[in-house]
Order: sequence, then structure tokens, then C-alpha cells
Amino acid sequence: MSAENATQPSHAPTVDHTHAREGDAMNDAEKLPILLEHWIEHNAAHEAEFAKWAQRAEAAGLKDVGNDITQAAEALRGASHRLQTALSSLRGSA
Repeated sequence: MSAENATQPSHAPTVDHTHAREGDAMNDAEKLPILLEHWIEHNAAHEAEFAKWAQRAEAAGLKDVGNDITQAAEALRGASHRLQTALSSLRGSA
């Protein structure tokens, strides 16, 4: 990443994506809570980065850009809320 002081959140998955032998693999119902938790945490990291860069854009006189980034952060927050709802539903059905 070339932007000064830019940080790049890890995009490494927290779930083992190797192909296990038959019988060793997690089923989808076991994988989903792990994936949902990861996605929620990952989105939170991106949302924080978006907020930081929205402020920096606005401070640089790029109000429209800052506003667009803020709106993206809000959309990501909405997506995370839906993922949290899915996780709650999944846990309620267990």
C-alpha cells in the first residue's frame, strides 16, 4: 500500500481452508458462526479505517470524498448488523 501512514487490515482468514479428509471436515452449521464472527470483526476494523480516512479527507478539503467514505462506513455498519442478526439467529436455532 503506497499511501502514507495507511494501514492494511489483515485479510487472512481465521478459518482453516485446507481440505480435510472425509469425516474430519466441519459442516456448514459448524463453520457459519466462525465465519460470521470473523466477518463482523473484519468489518469493524474496516469501519474504523474508513472513519479515520473520512476525517483526513475532510481535513484536506475533500468534503465530498469524506462524506462518501462516511456513507461507506455506515453501509458497512449496516452489513455488520445483518451479519450479527444472522449469527444471533444461528445461535438461537442451535
